[in-house]
Amino acid sequence: MHFALRSLALQIFCSSAKKCLRISAVSSRRLKSSDIAPQLSQGLDYHPKVARFADPDVVDMRSDTITHPTLEMRLAILEAPVGDDCYNEDPTVNRLQETAAELFGKEAALLCPTGVMANLIAMMVFGNSRASEALLGECSHQMIYEQGGLATVASVNPRTLTNLPDGTFDLNEVESKIRGSYSYEPETKVICVENTQNYIGGRVIRPSYMKELHSLTSKYGVPIYVDGARIMNASVALNIPPADFLVHAEAVAIGVAKGLAAPLGALLLGTKDFIKKAYKIRKVLGGGMRQAGIIAAPAMVALQQMPVSLHTDHMHAKIIADKLNSREYKELGLNIDPSAVETNMVMFSVEGTSVKDTIQLLAQPMNEDGGQYIVKMFDNGKTVRAVTHYHITPTEIDKAVEKIGVVLRFLKKRQSC
Repeated sequence: MHFALRSLALQIFCSSAKKCLRISAVSSRRLKSSDIAPQLSQGLDYHPKVARFADPDVVDMRSDTITHPTLEMRLAILEAPVGDDCYNEDPTVNRLQETAAELFGKEAALLCPTGVMANLIAMMVFGNSRASEALLGECSHQMIYEQGGLATVASVNPRTLTNLPDGTFDLNEVESKIRGSYSYEPETKVICVENTQNYIGGRVIRPSYMKELHSLTSKYGVPIYVDGARIMNASVALNIPPADFLVHAEAVAIGVAKGLAAPLGALLLGTKDFIKKAYKIRKVLGGGMRQAGIIAAPAMVALQQMPVSLHTDHMHAKIIADKLNSREYKELGLNIDPSAVETNMVMFSVEGTSVKDTIQLLAQPMNEDGGQYIVKMFDNGKTVRAVTHYHITPTEIDKAVEKIGVVLRFLKKRQSC
């Protein structure tokens, strides 16, 4: 601590338990993990690494966004020096932005509250004139999950490209859709690539493909933008520096609140001129923050300490895929392609049953051994999506796989009636 405190108390409420975890520290010494005294109640398990209560009968694999900040992140928040970031005077924010720029190989960075805002800001920088158009994947997060902000807020016309099974685009289609020379047409100002590609199952877009794409788009003067909400997953999956994925990108947004487990935040990176423009747009979108060091501090911990945990997440996803690919489960109607599991996402479907029905059955207790567990997964349209993260343990993997088996047997019995 940089100043004396007679006492400090931080109450972290757990709504499901309706009791709180009290963290206290005495003046003149640093708050340590041993200062934490959990108040256990109502059958919830306490995980000291993350100061988190969890129901042992619930396995939540909807997304890696459900991760709770680690103790190191919480302590970093308490001790972060802060200032007014709207005046560029928050030292923790400034340090984070400098660190991120170096890590991802860009000139400058800008802290944003969310990845959606970072994407929107970028589109407003690129599409800074009337009749601007952006090319993006039909299965991209920007196209599906961001309320059409590209068109409604940024006034940029979205034109979709077909995402191939590996998440990439056919280069011939890309070239055929670049336009602007004809007076009747909008002008292509940017092409957006999502890495990893979420909707298709966390697929990694290789640096070699980015080089090919850049060779094409540069002939037309069209820059590449990367929605890198899970770029660190891509980096860990291929065991190469994250900057290698971004050499051919004009700008990129990096998420820290997914598998990296920070409570919130994203970083927009690009040239100094790009970030200067982005800084002004962030303000009009309501993203100007004051003592934002309390956001930057856990984000710094996320970038420095959490990438190593992604290795485990990826390993867990492959274990789940291999277990679901068993002969028993396939005979019960489960469809899965284990070779498509590259990072922390597993996609599967069940023959003769809707994704919605499968997810509802997984999320309700059933009268069979293993059926008592509540397993939460995500409706990804044509598939069920399971996402591993650092709260998921081998025990929870076994519970989830067992519950899927219970559901499969129930569905098989129901179909035969």
